[in-house]
Amino acid sequence: MKESRRGALLIEPYKQLKFGVMFLLLNLVFAVLTLTVFGYYLWDIYQAMIRFFQLDEAQSLVTMQKLQVPFLAAVALLALFIMTTLYFSVYYTHRIYGPLVSIRRFLDQLIQGENPGVIQVRNTDQLQDLVVRLNGIAEQHVKLQKTDSIVAVNQYIEALIQEKSPSALHVPQNDALYSVALRLERLSQKRAR
Repeated sequence: MKESRRGALLIEPYKQLKFGVMFLLLNLVFAVLTLTVFGYYLWDIYQAMIRFFQLDEAQSLVTMQKLQVPFLAAVALLALFIMTTLYFSVYYTHRIYGPLVSIRRFLDQLIQGENPGVIQVRNTDQLQDLVVRLNGIAEQHVKLQKTDSIVAVNQYIEALIQEKSPSALHVPQNDALYSVALRLERLSQKRAR
């Protein structure tokens, strides 16, 4: 049985990190633009203050230190914004990729002819309506497979009753009638001797 990765923060790291890096680049571009504009205006204000008030070296240094505080606060806020965006991009991609991984596993099992298990997702995961529909398909698949197995077993028994040579009985190994099918084939082989 495959190990569940539902508790992991990164389910499909490449895809999730690619998405996060795209968000990061977008945030960095806007952060650089914002800091450039904000920094330019602070520098312009600083230059205007030096000229207007005719500040000497010491006074201009004190003024520069006063203007550094809002600039550093802006840098800190933008860094916090970038980190928050990265966190939420990973958080929300986890809520999407988790169900997508389960859906892919479900479809692979269905394609391989196995009885797919019920897809289980958390209440906070996305794609809830799709999961509900796929679980309905799984229930129908199990019912159809059971019906097919019952029909195959009945046809096999009918051929034995009519003392005909029945064709091979194919019942999936995970089907409830698999053990019955094996016994019927052994019975048929005993009768043929």
